[in-house]
Amino acid sequence: MATIKSIEKKIAELNKERDGLNAQLTPLQKKLASLYGRIEKLQNEKDALQLAAAEAPDWAWLLEVFPESDSKYKARQKALGELGLMTCGYWTDTQQATVKIALLKAGAVGTRDNAKQLASVKMLLPFIRENDKGFKKLDIFEYTLSEYHSYWLEVYADGRVKVAHCCNYGDSQPTLETIEEAFEYVSQYHWYEGDEEEDEEED
Repeated sequence: MATIKSIEKKIAELNKERDGLNAQLTPLQKKLASLYGRIEKLQNEKDALQLAAAEAPDWAWLLEVFPESDSKYKARQKALGELGLMTCGYWTDTQQATVKIALLKAGAVGTRDNAKQLASVKMLLPFIRENDKGFKKLDIFEYTLSEYHSYWLEVYADGRVKVAHCCNYGDSQPTLETIEEAFEYVSQYHWYEGDEEEDEEED
């Protein structure tokens, strides 16, 4: 039958065994951290050379987030920015960087170029990976900054585009027949730049 002293003795033995294993692991953990650092440095160097040799963006490669490097990350941000688009994070189901639109409100005057973003998205769609649910995703950056929902577009192979959000409650969103119709809808209801304050005063 176990006693307090016998349990204490067993705990002490296990603690000693644990400390011995930790002593063995510590140098291995330091070596592993060093290896990670060396790999990261070499990956960054390789990507920088690949970028310098490229005459045009390799979008299939740029949108891949693993393996990632500082050179590749900065190049992706710059290349998408030149197309009038944005990116932040990645889709876990496809392991690709997000492609994010931020549209000017329909009828408003501003710096966002909806036509340029539309042309850019149509050019990029072949490089965006379809997920296992059968659609490609485009993120939407809109004026509420996701206060109520996070919105995105689901682009299907037949050309239909569904406006979707992260919650199973609240406003229902439509499915449009084309990417052009989807952009029109987003510019009316989920725009980023516009005259929100004037609209609130009119209401």
